[in-house]
Amino acid sequence: MKRQTITLLGLTGALVLCAAGYAVLALTPEEEQAPGVALTASADELTAASWQVDGAELSFVKTDDVWHLEGDEAFPVDGEKVLTALTALTPLEAQPLSEQTEDAATYGISDDSDRVTLTTADGETVIRFGDNNPLATGRYCAPDGGDGVYLASSTALEALTTDVMDFIEMEEVPDMTDTVGGSIESAGTTVQVLPRQQDEDSLDGFTWESEGGKPLDTGSVESTLSYLTGLSYLRCAAYAPQDLAQYGLETPQATVRVTYRDAEGQEAQLAWRLGAETDDGFYASPEGSKHVYVIDAALGQAVLDGASTDFSARQPFQLAWENAVSVTLKTQEKTTEMEIVREISDESESSSTSSVAVSYTVDGESVGASDAAQWLNDWNALTTTGQAESFDGEAWFTMTVTPLNGEPVVLEWAKTEEAAAVRQDGGAWKIVDMSAVQTLLEFWNADAQAEAATSESAS
Repeated sequence: MKRQTITLLGLTGALVLCAAGYAVLALTPEEEQAPGVALTASADELTAASWQVDGAELSFVKTDDVWHLEGDEAFPVDGEKVLTALTALTPLEAQPLSEQTEDAATYGISDDSDRVTLTTADGETVIRFGDNNPLATGRYCAPDGGDGVYLASSTALEALTTDVMDFIEMEEVPDMTDTVGGSIESAGTTVQVLPRQQDEDSLDGFTWESEGGKPLDTGSVESTLSYLTGLSYLRCAAYAPQDLAQYGLETPQATVRVTYRDAEGQEAQLAWRLGAETDDGFYASPEGSKHVYVIDAALGQAVLDGASTDFSARQPFQLAWENAVSVTLKTQEKTTEMEIVREISDESESSSTSSVAVSYTVDGESVGASDAAQWLNDWNALTTTGQAESFDGEAWFTMTVTPLNGEPVVLEWAKTEEAAAVRQDGGAWKIVDMSAVQTLLEFWNADAQAEAATSESAS
């Protein structure tokens, strides 16, 4: 435990005079000058500390080097917070008044005034605080049983809050960055997300799925999970409250569960309940805990939004292009083929410093890597506007994506005058914007036409 010294010291002689007309307190060795009033004790020697501020009182006792709330040992006290609150009093820099009356009440000091009580094995010391002085340069104080009135800093008691929640020991939130899955239960329904288990060479680019194996939108899932795994507590609002309904936790708005891998690589789970909204956030409580915390408003809202969000994939497909070696588009008129070649550089024998160079050809002609990569990503960026088991349209083209290992993925495309649709492996048709598909389908033709036009113009 950190050691501190608590000292209230006034000098009766050898005083340094100030312009204000009183003597300045100086810390001098006892052999040079015996203090008029002194409290010198190590923080380790304290056995109790209490204070009364604005009529409210708070008391702590220490047993076996552990601080407790007086009268309630079950309440989890953070001892460091208690000692930190006493920092302004350790030592208390006070200046003895050069002229003063014998009646302490003249300075607002009475039995009912603010006070601090510190206890050691040697006994108890009480310091009472009265009015601020007229010049607003300090606050009058006097120790019980001592001689004289002193002028202490007007901020000496600022840290001595009487809200017991300011001294509670809060629970630690685990590191959940290695997330395995999560769920949000609200209004009788549960939204669950799980990592999509697949071969590392798979062309399936979806990374999350529902409990039933349905692919989920990666962006939406990871945005919500980033909030859930970033749980932190702004403050503690209550401990073991009798009325959970007061905090909206008797019937919570939602229950969140996050499954993660801990530092040892073992799966663990944190579950917590979301309560009512408050001025600075939402009430929340971990499952099995007696603490009621306040969490950030953005996190609470993300939970509510996630509970009402359909995380179903908005893309008709999601392909892992890093595992593809070719893409073939076949219409009734022509076939366009892109080949993807990856070469590992031999800059270093260490795989940690090696890099992969990717080159692309379209129908045998080399094309720019950035254009090719953007073209592939734009296919993944297509979004669905609906879904149907059947689609009354004419066959348009097929898109075959071949991986380095494994079976090719074949996407069937059809169209009407108003829309396009695609399906994979005979599944449901996903409706997409036809103009966006048309642009991608003609991209390389348009590029070739533009180059031809430029060449003709130059000649």
